[in-house]
Amino acid sequence: QARTYELLQAVLVVQGQPEQALAAAERGRARAFVELFAERLGNTQPVPPSVADIRQIARDQDATLVQYSVLYNDIILIWVVQPDGEITLRRTSLDASAIDSLDQFITRTAWTTARSTPEAETDTALDRLVADIHSAARSDGAGDRPIPNVRLRRSHQLLIEPIADLLPSDPEARVVIVPTNSFCSPSPPSRMKLAPI
Repeated sequence: QARTYELLQAVLVVQGQPEQALAAAERGRARAFVELFAERLGNTQPVPPSVADIRQIARDQDATLVQYSVLYNDIILIWVVQPDGEITLRRTSLDASAIDSLDQFITRTAWTTARSTPEAETDTALDRLVADIHSAARSDGAGDRPIPNVRLRRSHQLLIEPIADLLPSDPEARVVIVPTNSFCSPSPPSRMKLAPI
């Protein structure tokens, strides 16, 4: 079902409905939690926040909310919700040669889904980015300094630079980051290979 929510987000973005795409991302995130906790807690059904709820959270917390969603392991959607409730969507790509537009993503995803062919487990740009972030975070040796700095710069380039103008200039202002599940893994999956980006 994750692929369905990715496709829905992409379609809504292409149609110029970024707020509805944000709501779809939240429904997908809630669905992932349902599947995770259903085995442990029974039939717990988390209710995803609506766009109005997300705006209210930003107001109540007097914080800028930044939410990430990754589509097809290549496209990163980034929503920034200002404390006044204004929502802005930006997008970036993990691999510049991967996908030129969301239209191509929709076509490719629809075609793959129609074929019902399971995707091969391959090392993707997202896998490499997550592995590099985790590796940089774990690195503490002086000899490892240059590589983590490169990795962190690449992460900054992908995750922060596209929205830098939307972030508060006050260093004391609150920013709440809501990462995609792909970035929350405590350690990279064993099938990943570390590769330079």
